[in-house]
Amino acid sequence: MWTLTSSLFGSVVNWRNYLYDVGYLRSRTYAPVPVIGVGNLSFGGTGKSETVMALANYLKSIGQEPIIVSKGYKGQVIGPVEVEDHEARVVGDEPRMYKCLGHRVIVSRDKTRGVEFAVAKCARERLVVIVDDHLQHRRIRPSCSLLAVDFHRLEEFSSQAFLPFFREPWQRLVNRNSENPRPFERLIDKAILVNRSGQKIPDFDQKKFFDCDTLHFSYYLEKVKHYHDEGTAFPNEIYDEICAVSGIASANSFFLMLSEHFNKSKIRKFQFADHYSFTRNDICLSTPTITTLKDAVKIRALFSDEELRQSKLYYASVRGMFHEEMKDVLDWEILLRR
Repeated sequence: MWTLTSSLFGSVVNWRNYLYDVGYLRSRTYAPVPVIGVGNLSFGGTGKSETVMALANYLKSIGQEPIIVSKGYKGQVIGPVEVEDHEARVVGDEPRMYKCLGHRVIVSRDKTRGVEFAVAKCARERLVVIVDDHLQHRRIRPSCSLLAVDFHRLEEFSSQAFLPFFREPWQRLVNRNSENPRPFERLIDKAILVNRSGQKIPDFDQKKFFDCDTLHFSYYLEKVKHYHDEGTAFPNEIYDEICAVSGIASANSFFLMLSEHFNKSKIRKFQFADHYSFTRNDICLSTPTITTLKDAVKIRALFSDEELRQSKLYYASVRGMFHEEMKDVLDWEILLRR
């Protein structure tokens, strides 16, 4: 079943890409506003969201005004609209998560309109638009295109087909040894190899997989914060058992991160589908529970402030970092090209 579905899906994707490559369909640029696209090939779980947040944090630190454009998957709004106090069920869990971390976010089902809305809404002098998950939206041609790749899954590239693994033909995007090479437009400027351990990725034969520059990015569990009072430390020594609840694509990575952080095996794991819509029955307030922030923005809306204050609900605060100088990550000559 997957073989047939994958073949059909791949044919549609390749035909769409061909129409763009030969110029029948056209992509749009937004100069002089820099637009950074951050995409992935698989259906979630690569660390793309952590990469987007790290880029936004860096841009803020150098005086730029980043604004993230997201489709708002599983949200109710069509947009474009800027996220303010909207709940996750309205704008989607990832946009709500970005907003909770202090970033400006535009939600639009049509990302082209989302970028246009951001450019029109914000002062252009310091504006940098980050398009979350841009590879499937060829109508947008970013100033700089970044591809997030899970380092631990590189070997899968040589064996997996489209569905249920990939949304784009990875050989065409990043591999120099693809069969029947054709003069396709280059879609990726740099590949970001993501490592979940917080350590730099060990040396390996990068040319086996990529014909573009590669960067090393890692993220790690920085702190566990209480749902209601983020300053409350997690009382690790009190609990003999912890519940880990995850509704993200890379649930196993989250569980492993918790196990390594707490150095204990007594973690009960509860895995839900990516972008899962939680109900009150899914969560026990009296049980010490740790979730991701992406899940927390949905679960918080289910309970009152008083219920959260008395609860034992916590979320994992994750920090990401590039292992190269940021000038090598974001080449301003590329970003500002006309």
